[in-house]
Amino acid sequence: MIDAKPLDWFAPPVLPPAERFDRVIGADLLYQPNLHAALLNTLSATLAEEGEAILADPGRSVAAAFLHLADYAGWRVRLEDDAGRELWRPRIAGHQIVRLSRR
Repeated sequence: MIDAKPLDWFAPPVLPPAERFDRVIGADLLYQPNLHAALLNTLSATLAEEGEAILADPGRSVAAAFLHLADYAGWRVRLEDDAGRELWRPRIAGHQIVRLSRR
């Protein structure tokens, strides 16, 4: 079942583990670096322990800062092109998929 809900990234819900999501999907969320920490906190609060966040990014230059912050915050980060091939560095002006899971 797919469920969509609006969230305030600065006041993420406190969900018990049984109510957390297996997948969190988002698109074009990385455009403001001052929101990166709030997004990671929201993912921490809503993603199941074995869950995965899948974020589509259009290749914004600030995506690299998000990837570094996510890695520093303890997330497993995988970057892919739109065909699912692993990328070794962020693209600028090219679609990419960011996959985040807990370490």
